[in-house]
Amino acid sequence: MLHIIAVCQIRDGGRGQDYYLRKIAEGKTPAEARRALKRRLSNVVYRTLKRDHHRTHPAVA
Repeated sequence: MLHIIAVCQIRDGGRGQDYYLRKIAEGKTPAEARRALKRRLSNVVYRTLKRDHHRTHPAVA
């Protein structure tokens, strides 16, 4: 799923595409830039899951 999200963000523009193009400008290959975007997306998903878990289970720390 992260691959599909990354490819769509690169194609459709926005912050994902900006990040991808910035990595390309830094000298990364397209595959490396896509991998970096996927890593960034996975961090966003993880933070969202963690935040939602704490909202639904406030007693669990």
